Amino acid sequence: LGWLSRTFGQSRPHARVTATAARLGARLEVDWSVEPAPDDTLVTISLVGAEVARKRVSARSGISVVTQRSEFFTVELSRQALAPDLALEGGPIIGSRTTVVPAALVPSFVAKLNEIAWAVVIELPRAAGGTHRLEFPLTMRPVRG
Repeated sequence: LGWLSRTFGQSRPHARVTATAARLGARLEVDWSVEPAPDDTLVTISLVGAEVARKRVSARSGISVVTQRSEFFTVELSRQALAPDLALEGGPIIGSRTTVVPAALVPSFVAKLNEIAWAVVIELPRAAGGTHRLEFPLTMRPVRG
């Protein structure tokens, strides 16, 4: 099966992530299952908080929206090098990790031009270059007061 995907095109990894209710200052439990593509060399799973800013730009052709993303928090949950033939064996990579999200950070919110977005991010660098990036959004609630 691996020769088929190498011969007829590049396959994409498949992943599933589940997480407990996310709240600043509390424990967050994350479970994952990743089926890497045959040419993936590494699996990195992280919790990422990012500010997303949108700016309206006027031009002769009309108004467009430019988006800038700036990550303000990243904690690595897992990093695993892949054996060259792991994807050919067909077994998923399954894992679990618990972390505490610092209480002093910003909870999720969405406004017209600004957003604080939280996600569990899976990155899989490829042997031929490039990286598969899969994001699983979370709603991070404020500290329980």
